[in-house]
Amino acid sequence: MLLQRKVKRAFDWQKEQVRQREAESKKKPEYETSDELPPMEDLVEKDIALEKGDLRAMIISALITIVPACILALLFIVLVVWFAFGL
Repeated sequence: MLLQRKVKRAFDWQKEQVRQREAESKKKPEYETSDELPPMEDLVEKDIALEKGDLRAMIISALITIVPACILALLFIVLVVWFAFGL
């Protein structure tokens, strides 16, 4: 194989990462009763504040996604009706 050493090194690195994740997961405490669970505030993500142009960008991206899909759906319906009734 042309790049055999690099592939072997990548596989070894991946195996090491898996071993580290397994070791970390064993360190974490297992909660057996609801009394041992952390408070809900720690489990729920905090609200993330939007930056200045975020809302406008989300609206534009939604329109870019939704409007063409609606136009295609309406075009399909019009073509079906047109061919069905021969208008």
